[in-house]
Amino acid sequence: MNRLILLFLLFTISCNTSRELLSDDEKRFRQQLQEDCGCEVELAHDDFALQNDNSTGTFEVTFINSSVYYCNSDSSELARISGNIAKRLAVVMSNKKNYSNIRFTYLQISKEEITCTRHIMIRRP
Repeated sequence: MNRLILLFLLFTISCNTSRELLSDDEKRFRQQLQEDCGCEVELAHDDFALQNDNSTGTFEVTFINSSVYYCNSDSSELARISGNIAKRLAVVMSNKKNYSNIRFTYLQISKEEITCTRHIMIRRP
C-alpha cells in the first residue's frame, strides 16, 4: 500500500513538474538550500499561472529527506522557517508577478515509503 502511495506521489510530481526552466539565480538558490538543509530540494513554477499570465499562481518548494527533521516542528515554527525561506526566494524568483503564494512541502521517505509529509502555504513576500 505504501509503495502505491509513493508511486502515486512520484507520478503526480512528475506529471506536474514544471516545463518552465529555473533561472540561474533560482538554480543557485536551490543549490544553497540543498547545502543548508542537507537534502534534495525541488523548485517548480506554476505552468498554468505562467501560460495564462495569472497573478494567483503558486510556486512550489519541496524538501526531501532533510537532515533537519521538519516533521517534529510545530506549525508555528514551520511557518516561521518557511516564511524566512520565502523571503530569500522572493529576491531571486523569476516571474514574480505570476505568484501570490509559495507552497512548501517537507517529505521524509524511508525504504520506499513516505514516513512524513508536512505542507505549509506562505503568501509571497
